Amino acid sequence: MTTSFGKISAVLLGSAVGLICSAGVFCSTAAATPALNTNLLNDPGFEASPGPTGGPNASTGDISTASGTYGWSGWNNWSPPYGAYYTSSVAYAGTQAGKTYSGPNGGLYQFVPVTGAGGYQFSASAWFYNMSGTNALNGQETDDIRVIFQNAAGTTLATDVSATNLNASSPTDTWTQLAVTGLVPTTATQAQVMMFFNNPGNAGGALFTDNANFSLNAVPEPASVGLLALGGLGMLLIGRKRVARKTA
Repeated sequence: MTTSFGKISAVLLGSAVGLICSAGVFCSTAAATPALNTNLLNDPGFEASPGPTGGPNASTGDISTASGTYGWSGWNNWSPPYGAYYTSSVAYAGTQAGKTYSGPNGGLYQFVPVTGAGGYQFSASAWFYNMSGTNALNGQETDDIRVIFQNAAGTTLATDVSATNLNASSPTDTWTQLAVTGLVPTTATQAQVMMFFNNPGNAGGALFTDNANFSLNAVPEPASVGLLALGGLGMLLIGRKRVARKTA
């Protein structure tokens, strides 16, 4: 009975914390934490590059993301096939940028795995361009960058939006960087990094964006912060004692 109970306990424990490998060694099934302090986006500059995560060559005209074969996805609600676009009409760096338009909204986005990064700090940013002429922002139109966190079931856990946006009063023909920071929800498995075009009045105008970034940074544990503070205080006291001895 003891042996049987021991086997059952081992199996139950194994199912809770990992797989049971040969010789009774436990193998962790936890997903690796995404790389820190590095841009996790594919083709962040919307440039032409081969492969499923790169972009098309838009040198002869805008190319839709609707095929789903490129690094970025997106939508517009006016023109078939209702995707966003890679464009060479303007660029912050390189030769291409991302573009969308339409009402009541449009956007470009990319999903990034964040399993295991719960509680880490995230930073997202992108450059936006308010083009003059028929593509200029007008009325209530705005551009922003936002990050939507979801769990394994696809449930939205949090939506973080840049505190500032591009709007009709923003300078034209000028690139402006928008950014948002925060903490990754504990149970998040993916982040949808999105450049969002809000057009509630169905006016003209378009969103142009380039050089996007999404990165993670570990937040120091409270105990580590406390130790650093104590260490600094200790060094300060030692310094004061040395000064006091010299002046004595």
